[in-house]
Amino acid sequence: MDLGIILIQKHEDSVEFFGFTGNKKTSSLENIYLNHPQILKSFAIHFKKELGPILTGMENDADSLVSLKGEDFFCDQLICPEITSSTRLAYYRDLGMKCEAEKLGLLSARERQCLKLLIQDKSAKETGAILCLSSRTVESYFENIKNKLSCWNKQEILKLARDFEEVGLL
Repeated sequence: MDLGIILIQKHEDSVEFFGFTGNKKTSSLENIYLNHPQILKSFAIHFKKELGPILTGMENDADSLVSLKGEDFFCDQLICPEITSSTRLAYYRDLGMKCEAEKLGLLSARERQCLKLLIQDKSAKETGAILCLSSRTVESYFENIKNKLSCWNKQEILKLARDFEEVGLL
């Protein structure tokens, strides 16, 4: 193993460190880190979910890491942006997230754009102006999204959209 990456996730009152290692010649770790850091974040979420009780016990015994907080750094520009959708879907399937990936696949490109703007707290009127659509059209997109994702209201849509964004699906 000649490649190592540490993902640091800051929270209001704590800091989490996730270490990833691999072989530079055979691993996609460097490509994933540079171009799709959200995939590493999604694994961190999966890891915490699966090992929650053990991590909680360890957290209760640990010292405070507040003093280690610092500015996050992620490259805004993708260096090698291509990971095929089938590779990405296989990854999410392995993490037990295939259902979420397939749900998002039901949405049109415009519906996904509306979700991204919803996350940014844009109203239907603002979203319409940005996408050159009427606010009624935007609202109809949200009705379609609600039906496709089996949501009851816009708050559920927003929660799902944030979840999708957090793991790199949106």
